Amino acid sequence: EQDDNNKLLDNRTTNKDTPPHDDTTTTNNNNNNIDFLAIPPELQTVDFTKRITWGKYQPYTKDRKLPYVPCGTPPTFTSQSPALCFHVHGTSGRARACTLHLPHGPVPTPIFMPVGTKGSLKGLPTDEITSRPELNCPIMLANTYHMALQPTTPVLRDMGGLHKFMNWNRPLLTDSGGFQMVSLLKLAEITEEGVTFESPFDDDDEKKDKEDTPTT
Repeated sequence: EQDDNNKLLDNRTTNKDTPPHDDTTTTNNNNNNIDFLAIPPELQTVDFTKRITWGKYQPYTKDRKLPYVPCGTPPTFTSQSPALCFHVHGTSGRARACTLHLPHGPVPTPIFMPVGTKGSLKGLPTDEITSRPELNCPIMLANTYHMALQPTTPVLRDMGGLHKFMNWNRPLLTDSGGFQMVSLLKLAEITEEGVTFESPFDDDDEKKDKEDTPTT
């Protein structure tokens, strides 16, 4: 995804139809009011000179054991968790062997998750990914921000959602695009209401909010 972010920045700086950007005259006042280096309140009492051990990362022992569920146990979805069921099958030190159950199927963890930034893996069709045993990926990742630009949110909606657009009937993980708030900060305006990204392709702004989030 970092390569895609760099391409967007390069595209923006080399776009002949875009007026030159003058940092001295277009400084974003909203960004200036935010102290990005400030330590969050919940971390201000942490002594970073000492080794930090968070409770959830401590090794599992006889006194600190997780409830195990046999492999192959069907998921149980509830009203509190209608789309996610998590089964732990075994532990070793800090490592866990689990199954993440989602509406489109189970995902064993730990798992290698290929990145389909714009809704596809470069050079591989989805039927090859699912049919070849050496690939056989149970889940794929896509990027909300990049898909909002290309192929655009309206296209995904017209296609019936990201699964149909990709011809992918297995689980998907779509990140929020929060990483682009850092990597593409030059194109972002951050306010209390959210983030507005300046389009790298034209003069229209891409408002990243709930309405522009691709449906999956």
